[in-house]
Amino acid sequence: MSVQTASKNWNGSSNSKAMNSAGVIFIAIGALIAAWGCFLNAQHFWHAYLVMFMFLLSLGLGCLFYVALEYLVGAYWSVPIRRVTEGMAGLLIPVAFLAIPIFTLGMDHLYSHWIPHHGHHAEHHVAEGHAGHHEAHADKSSVVKLGEYKTSDEHHGGHHEPDPIIEGKRPFLSKSWFLVLNTACFLIWIVCLVFFRGNSRAQDKDGDPKYTRRNVTLAAPFMLVFAATLTIAAIYYMMSLEPHWFSTMFGVYYFAGTLVSAASVLTIFVILLHKGGFLHSGLKKDTYYSLGLMMFAFNVFWAYISFSQFMLIWYANLPEETMWFTHRYEGGWAIASWALIVFHFVIPFFALLSRNQKTNPRRLVTMAFWLLAAHIFDLYWIIVPACKSAFHYTDLGFVLFAAGFVMFFFNKSVSAASLVPVNDPKLDHGLEFRIH
Repeated sequence: MSVQTASKNWNGSSNSKAMNSAGVIFIAIGALIAAWGCFLNAQHFWHAYLVMFMFLLSLGLGCLFYVALEYLVGAYWSVPIRRVTEGMAGLLIPVAFLAIPIFTLGMDHLYSHWIPHHGHHAEHHVAEGHAGHHEAHADKSSVVKLGEYKTSDEHHGGHHEPDPIIEGKRPFLSKSWFLVLNTACFLIWIVCLVFFRGNSRAQDKDGDPKYTRRNVTLAAPFMLVFAATLTIAAIYYMMSLEPHWFSTMFGVYYFAGTLVSAASVLTIFVILLHKGGFLHSGLKKDTYYSLGLMMFAFNVFWAYISFSQFMLIWYANLPEETMWFTHRYEGGWAIASWALIVFHFVIPFFALLSRNQKTNPRRLVTMAFWLLAAHIFDLYWIIVPACKSAFHYTDLGFVLFAAGFVMFFFNKSVSAASLVPVNDPKLDHGLEFRIH
């Protein structure tokens, strides 16, 4: 067992207190800016809120995936930094509470295209009379098109007439299933998080390998459940914003971005904590290389999935599929679409290509922040065009809120246990990891 551990204790340190204070300040400032934006444009507010929510969710899910992956494949190099990964995965618990406003207040703003409002329709049809009903029905049949949602703002307060395409998806597109399935997803993620993290921390007391074996046993079935639950969340929260459109690759697309963002945030905290003396003093820059390689490889994977989704839809040229990309190529979004390719793939690809760049702490931290910004840009590009809105300072408020949220809750999570898994049987082997 390794007897040399971290030179400093994170819990109660000046760095911990500073991070906690900075988190509170960022949360407060961001919340004030975002709240003011809600009064000016509620529709944009909720779409910007969803961008922030999906970003924070991706950080927690990605790190939970990395924790399970370590146990599944028997990795050694990541053992010395696993507490950082567990701490970031702990974001899932507070993020679950951020879903409550969406469930209770935001659904009518985000998903009004497919939320039925039967009472509204009944009152209107009774007032119009039987003849008016048939006329409205004929009109509806003639104007509903792919990618468009027939509205009756004057009579229904912006709610939508029944849509034949959406009605065909009604067994899935309902408020009750939205709440039940997404609540179940969070419960599964949190239960698995508590199990993995609980066994990891319990091992600090006696070093019993049984805790590792328990986590290894759960890791394989968790991966299958993880794939299904992440896809459900991606489809409900984001793809259903435009319910006429569908893509069988959308879950993988969000998963790819999740891996990039999680690797990036881990890189930032691992390097900063190691430089501050809070991680194991035997940790070498070879671990930095693995983090840099994860950022590089998974960003290439994101580009591959993104291009594959676009190429298949472009080649098939089916109106019910191409409309989603058309919406992101109109009204000024064409510039954003091309910029996303350069910002998210081209620049990071060359910036992280060489081996030396993957072991340079300053370069890694810079590119980690860059890729986090690129991931937010990607989520913004997915979500905001659905409300046909442009950039608003509310967006900045949510970026500040998200930054404060990560700092505050990450600090709380890692302060509850040692930052070094001191009695893990694989710790010494992990510290001996070297690139060749």
